[in-house]
Parts: sequence; C-alpha cells; structure tokens
Amino acid sequence: LNNQKSENRMYAIIDKKSKQVLFTHPGAGSQEMTGEQVHPGFDAATMLLLTYDGDRLPKHYKVSKTGAVTALNLNEKLAKRVLFFGPDFLNEIVADLSPDSSQVLQAVQIALDNDLIQTETHCTIALAMISQDIEREIAAQYPQSAESKIMKGCLEWLMEDRPADDPRAAAYHAMKATIEAIKARYQAAKARVKVIMSKIQ
Repeated sequence: LNNQKSENRMYAIIDKKSKQVLFTHPGAGSQEMTGEQVHPGFDAATMLLLTYDGDRLPKHYKVSKTGAVTALNLNEKLAKRVLFFGPDFLNEIVADLSPDSSQVLQAVQIALDNDLIQTETHCTIALAMISQDIEREIAAQYPQSAESKIMKGCLEWLMEDRPADDPRAAAYHAMKATIEAIKARYQAAKARVKVIMSKIQ
C-alpha cells in the first residue's frame, strides 16, 4: 500500500498568501523531492511545497507540518463553512455519503440541518433534486415497460368487474404501495424545504 501511494504521489507548489496553485509535478517513486526540484523558481518565503496522492489537489484540504495534504471530511467542511448549496453540492460531499440509501436525500438533509438552504433558488434546486430522485427510484423499481404492463392489467381487471384474488390487481396494489413508500421517504425533507420557501416568499 505504501508503495502504491508513493507511485501516485504528486507535488504542488502554492502561493502562501493566496493559496493559488502555481506548479504541479509528479513524484519520482519513493524519492522525496525538494521545492527547487519541483520548480527551479521555488521561493520558500512566499511559496509552500505540498504532497498529495491522486491526480489532483482536493478542493478543500488540510496540510500537515510536513506538507502532506489530506482532504477535509464532511464535518470539517461544515465546521469551516466552505460548503454552499447549489447544483454541485451533491458532488462536493458524495464521498462522505452512505451508498446504502439515497445520496440525494442525504445531501438535502445535510444542507437543511446546517442551514445551507436559505434562498428561493436554493429551495427550487432542492425540490428539483428530490423530484428527480423520486422518479429515478420509481423507474429503478418499475421501468416504463413494466409499469405500462401493470397498468394495462389493472384496466383489464376493472373492465372485467374486478374478479377476486386477481394477480393483476395484486400487482397494481403492490406497485402503488411501493411508489407511496418511496415518496414517503422524501416527505419530511420536502416539507422542510417548502417551509423555508414559504418564509422567503
């Protein structure tokens, strides 16, 4: 694992004051490089040499005494107030979210819990994210062809005076219950966003 990290090591030189990245350079295996080796114009008084693993410097990071970069975790980003709600919010925090449930819902709940949804635009974006994710979950459970087949069967069942214990009716009621359960998972977050929007308007 250590060898792998060494092979993926990158160096960056940033301006101490502005934190702007001035130069980047791939590492040389396990060999440590000095600022002058990374760039001949390195000035220790105004520049800082950083090392990090991967292809790019994290957007939000902390630096150790040795110059090693570590990406901030979600709690650190929230504490430093470097996160802002918008179309890219989910991408900003996706690495910190659980893959076992809707990451969109997790993102909206995090934004709500940390007062990041404050404007009408924020509310509109959040509601759109929720609606699109509900549609995605429903489509994953019932692709259009399956939904159409179930609806067709239900109509046939109705036209046949609703025979008892009919699998077509059972399939329709199961689909309806599943869709209602999906929507219910988002209801609390959706309601909170609507409360915020009502106070703004």
